[in-house]
Amino acid sequence: SGSQNKRENNVVSDSKQTRKDFEQGRQKLFQLLEKVEDCSHVMDVPTRYLLHNADLVEMDITENTALHRVHGYLTNDGFMVATWLPNRRGPVRYKFSRFYELDSLAVVNVRDLGGIKHTFKLLVFPEARLFQCANAEAKQAWMDAFEKAKNAKKEIDSTSSSAAVVALQKQQPVASGGKNPGSNRGGGHRGKPFLTKGDSTESAGSSSNPFFNDANSDDDDNMKQQQ
Repeated sequence: SGSQNKRENNVVSDSKQTRKDFEQGRQKLFQLLEKVEDCSHVMDVPTRYLLHNADLVEMDITENTALHRVHGYLTNDGFMVATWLPNRRGPVRYKFSRFYELDSLAVVNVRDLGGIKHTFKLLVFPEARLFQCANAEAKQAWMDAFEKAKNAKKEIDSTSSSAAVVALQKQQPVASGGKNPGSNRGGGHRGKPFLTKGDSTESAGSSSNPFFNDANSDDDDNMKQQQ
């Protein structure tokens, strides 16, 4: 159909940029993961590549107090949390903590309130985690990166689903009253990623959190250069 041909043409026109983004992101993920203990399995997925990373402080979601310093890695298909090693030796600086599939998590923008500023909440049923960024600019970079990752994966999943349906239709007729094998995929609210955005009342500036006193990390992304 015309719409299918248009989609295929768009894929072809974007292929060079997509390949460039993948190669750069894959190489950067490989380099950064050399600094994280117990994370070799993260590279086992050949299509996984890095979109954004930066230091964060995990906060107690009830008491709103700082727990520990972590480093976040956002890939095209998930979000990895690595804890900071205070007594590190050599190139290793972090220890693998968790990897969340992008389809299973939700990111919520938490408005600044009192002494709690520049935070976002990660929801993965039934778990909830609160992370604080160094400043408002760093927080916006995370929010933009999550939104970009979510939209890109949604487009890829949609394209893959359409291609699979066409392939199945060519291979065999659909039985009368038959059930689409992919009809239950992603069904229901649970497991679907969503992003809630809000206006921050804070301007970019230094964080008062002592965990960010050593926040000049070479690992952090420069979002301005990416854009």
